[in-house]
Amino acid sequence: MLKRLKFYKKILQIVLSVIEYGIKSILSSHKPEFYNVARNWGKRMVEIASIQLDIHGIDNIKSDENYIFVANHSSLFDIPILQATIPIPFRIMYKKELEKVPFFGLVLKKSPYIVIDRDESKNAMESLNQAITAIKTGTSVLIYPEGTRSKDGKLQEFKRGAFFMASRAAKPIVPVTIIGTSKILPKGSLEFNEGVIKIIFNPPIEIQNNINRIQEKELMSNIHNILKTQLENN
Repeated sequence: MLKRLKFYKKILQIVLSVIEYGIKSILSSHKPEFYNVARNWGKRMVEIASIQLDIHGIDNIKSDENYIFVANHSSLFDIPILQATIPIPFRIMYKKELEKVPFFGLVLKKSPYIVIDRDESKNAMESLNQAITAIKTGTSVLIYPEGTRSKDGKLQEFKRGAFFMASRAAKPIVPVTIIGTSKILPKGSLEFNEGVIKIIFNPPIEIQNNINRIQEKELMSNIHNILKTQLENN
């Protein structure tokens, strides 16, 4: 009974946090302070979940550079954790289905983040071009190349989008490995598992402009191997 009450208390805190910071983000959307609001929300979510962050490689991220961050995805907590830890402003690329989530979807639509409509190839390409323009003009972008959350924490196959962007924008890719978030709130559980989440910011991989499709596939395979190896060895 006590565990259940503790669980529902955390859920209530999460909901209230989403509402509070959601309103703040709507009021500051497309303004520099939006990123501070998003970062503070991420830190608050980490605090509510009672997890500790073990961050490696943060010195690889330079404040005067912009990047394409490529991360594995196995939990809803991946988003606030990276909001809390990536030290420079960035835009998330998210799937359009998330806009159906009550209130949270409104926050996303009002944010400077970039929506991808995977059901419409034309719209998806427009989203990628929007991201490429953003990167070229000085904005970092975060993308989860698996396209959806892994159900068992194991790395899934990558989709091409992030690597197409990298080849067109000629900006470095930072592979980001998030280890342990799948265990925070397992499916069907009524208990948050406290513990340590490890985040590894790997050295940026420099990309030449307009690499060909074969080079794209090699890049995709290389980064997949980096994340897969680190997930399996931790």
